[in-house]
Parts: sequence; structure tokens; C-alpha cells
Amino acid sequence: MKRTGTIIIISLILACGFLAGTSLAGEKVYRLRLQSYYPPPTIHGDKNFAKNVEEMSNGRIKISVFAGGELVPTPDILKAVKSGTVDMAHAVSVFFSEYELAGIDAGLPLAWNNAHEAEILYNMGMRELVTAEYAKHGVHFLSEYWAAPFHIISTTPVSSIADLKKIKVTTAGEAAMMMMNLGVGVVDMPPEDIYLGLTTGVVDGVIYGGALEYQLMKLHEAAKYYNTTPIFDPATDALLINPKKWESLPKDLQAILLSAARQARWDYYNWVLSKEYELRETIFKGHLTSFSDADMAVLNEAAQKVWDKSAERGPAAAKGIEMVKKFNRWMGRLE
Repeated sequence: MKRTGTIIIISLILACGFLAGTSLAGEKVYRLRLQSYYPPPTIHGDKNFAKNVEEMSNGRIKISVFAGGELVPTPDILKAVKSGTVDMAHAVSVFFSEYELAGIDAGLPLAWNNAHEAEILYNMGMRELVTAEYAKHGVHFLSEYWAAPFHIISTTPVSSIADLKKIKVTTAGEAAMMMMNLGVGVVDMPPEDIYLGLTTGVVDGVIYGGALEYQLMKLHEAAKYYNTTPIFDPATDALLINPKKWESLPKDLQAILLSAARQARWDYYNWVLSKEYELRETIFKGHLTSFSDADMAVLNEAAQKVWDKSAERGPAAAKGIEMVKKFNRWMGRLE
């Protein structure tokens, strides 16, 4: 009898374990498609984000990652997230002409000097402002995403503004405005077209990323000169999600997605910086340039004119620019 009771107890335990396993296995899996604006060589950060989300959610969220242009053209990403054509996006606002903060949140030239400064600015109210503005366009803002310091890579040495005026560069947003104000020729093209543009001579220089990104995109094969003065550090991207998809997720999965998104910005930035100085001394060795203090004064003046011009777009833009100016007053860089 005692043995029979023991067998019954063991059977119940095994049955409970089986049912528990069935319950876990039967939990709904949310499959999301994320398009990045990054070309295939540089989507390491997006794939790492997707991997972290899947691990943190115990497989309840699975994200398929697509590179720039694979599902929709990069300038259409905002509309695609709103419509649900893609569920998520790693985007940069400089491509969204309809978005009032375009470029302001993505990286005003010379507005901050590192990701820690950008974090302070976002904690001053920029995050709430960006969230509200994206909501007006029917998308949910998950998190800012630190990209990389943006440096100039070129086919000829660029160590002065005079050198800059001799070449055509590709960049976007407020950086493009600053270059044009300085008399530099600017050619607009999405990231996926930069390699072809550089190798065919459509452009002579690029302001798109740092040493690691230029290596991964193989741009250093065509442009061996690297200016070590960043135009902005870092560029700031955005992780976006379709609101209906966001609202369909249980609260615990929303928390996981948000946590992973915020971690992703530091993972990518730290990865980029971990290779920056090594690559300067290897693939760009002997071809490093920088701007003089006199040229930096001219660049700073040109940057602040861009800030003022950007503030004219509307009340949200004016509010964002005032945050930037307030921060720079705190840092002693602006009167």
C-alpha cells in the first residue's frame, strides 16, 4: 500500500511537470520584422538586439532583421512602420521630411561630444519630445540608439575647410545643411548606395560613421583619408515599433523589449569605439587629418547657424533646439 501511494505521488508530480511544460511550450510567440537603415555589413547591432530580445523573453519574441532597402526604401521606413508593412525599424530621422524634429534628434553638428552628453540631453526632456512627435506620425518610439561618431572619410586629404570646399560629400540632415552653408558640395544618397557613389566618383567624401563602419562597408578601399575631428559624436538613431504591435504585447514583453532597446544603444556605441583607435593606426595609418582650432571656430559658428535655422520649423523644433542650447550653456560652450 505504501508503495502504491508512492507511485501515485510520483505520477502526479510527473503529470504536473508535463502540464507545466505544455503550458510554457504553448505560450504565444510574437514574430516581428525589423528593418534597419544600415546596410548589411553594419547591422551587427540590430542582430545582437534581436538575439538579446529572444533570450530575455525565453523565445516569446522572435525578431527577423532586414538591412536597409531590403523590404522598403529607407526614406519610407516611417510610413512602413505606421502602416504595419514592417513591425519595427532602426531608423534615423534625417530621412523623414514630414517629421518636425528631423535631424535635430538625430545629431545636430557639434551639439554634444559623446554618448554620455547625449544621454544627459535626452534626460532633460528630449526623449519625451521625440516620443510625442513620433506619435503624431503613428509610430511608437521605443528608444534612442547611439550610432557612431561621424567623421569625414575622403579620397584626398581634408585637414581644413578649404580642403572641404574642393570635394563633394554625401551626408544628410543638419550635417548636410552645415556643409552647404560652408560652400561644400553635398550629394544626397541612402547608406546602401554610398559604396557605389564613392567608387564611381559621384562623391569624394563621406560623413556617415566612424572607422569601424567605414571598414565594414569597405569604404576605406576607395577613400583612405580619415579626419579625426567628429562632426557629431554620436549620431542618434531611433528604434520604432508599430503601435498596434506594441499594444498587442503583454506588459512583461513590453518591458523586455524596452530594456533590450535601451541596452542596444550602448552595446553598439561601445563596440564601435572599441575598434576606433585601433583602426586609425592600421587601415588609416599615415592618412589621418584633423581641423585646426581656427577652422573649428568656423565650424562651430556654422553649426550654431544650423541650430537656429532648424528651430524655425515649428514649436517642437524650437523646443528641441532650446534644450540643446541650454545644455551647451551648462557645459560652458555657449553664452
